[in-house]
Amino acid sequence: MGIIPEVTLRLHPIPEQISSAVCGFESLQGAVDTVVQSIRLGMPLARVEILDAMQIRAVNRWSHMDLPEITTLFFEIHGSPAGVAEQIGTVEALARDNGGGDFA
Repeated sequence: MGIIPEVTLRLHPIPEQISSAVCGFESLQGAVDTVVQSIRLGMPLARVEILDAMQIRAVNRWSHMDLPEITTLFFEIHGSPAGVAEQIGTVEALARDNGGGDFA
């Protein structure tokens, strides 16, 4: 047994809007470049996850899904409705420039 001398509780407000997007890429490098460029532009991405083709294959088998077995980025963006729409447009343009497909 241990004694916890201090506990900190942080409360975060629920954002006005939360949007998610999925985008497949021709290459791993294109996906990585998209994330790096988004961060450099100051995009406030709430979450970004990357799965390569082998990981997507495992997801498809485990979850009985039919995602294309290519490198894929999963985005989550929070903020005001106008801010989220603008951020998604910017990230989608970056993705397209780096060999990404359509956002879903």
